[in-house]
Amino acid sequence: MTRDELLAYEDFWDKLGAERLLFIDSNKLSHERGVAEGRAEVAKNLLAMGMSLENIAQATGLSIEIIRNLKQHTP
Repeated sequence: MTRDELLAYEDFWDKLGAERLLFIDSNKLSHERGVAEGRAEVAKNLLAMGMSLENIAQATGLSIEIIRNLKQHTP
């Protein structure tokens, strides 16, 4: 393998590694967003059932401030 071929080969694997990391980060972010949306949906349902903010916070792991915000912006 020539020096130029070796450099091209190394460059290819460097780019592939960077793309893989971006893909993994993107999937992780999507998963975290989905989990947060799920917690918010559960909190909205518990609010509709009349559960206290403190109990909703304990059940969902969301802060009371976030739950108050959800309560204010939920029809």
